[in-house]
Amino acid sequence: MNLEKRFQVFITGIQIDGEGDMKPNKQVWISFVHVAFRPGDRMFREAKGAYVNVLAWVSGSSEFRSKIFKAVDEYSMDLVSIDDVEPFKKRIERYQIDKRLVRLANEVAQKHNLRFHSFYTYLRKKPLKAALKCSRNTH
Repeated sequence: MNLEKRFQVFITGIQIDGEGDMKPNKQVWISFVHVAFRPGDRMFREAKGAYVNVLAWVSGSSEFRSKIFKAVDEYSMDLVSIDDVEPFKKRIERYQIDKRLVRLANEVAQKHNLRFHSFYTYLRKKPLKAALKCSRNTH
């Protein structure tokens, strides 16, 4: 069975208004995020920063960006950039998506939360181009 068809059922939420009309409400959004680790970070130790796909159950890009900022701060990281912000549904229409990322999107849709995928860390002050290319190819 095609992964997109198998998992697509959970990607968007539907709200039924008072007149019985179904309207899309919240859905899974995805973004490619660059974070820097704060000095003394115990989880990533010597790493200076990382790139990571972030998924969340939100109603739009501004809510998504706000949730990313809050989550990054709660985990004692600094937000460097947020790129490629879009609904997950659009991403799976354009790219072949790793099945682990699809499962994570499914979980986010069911639990209505925010999740980080794999962190691609770097030890230097500026990331190597090869590391950036590798992490971006996981969409």
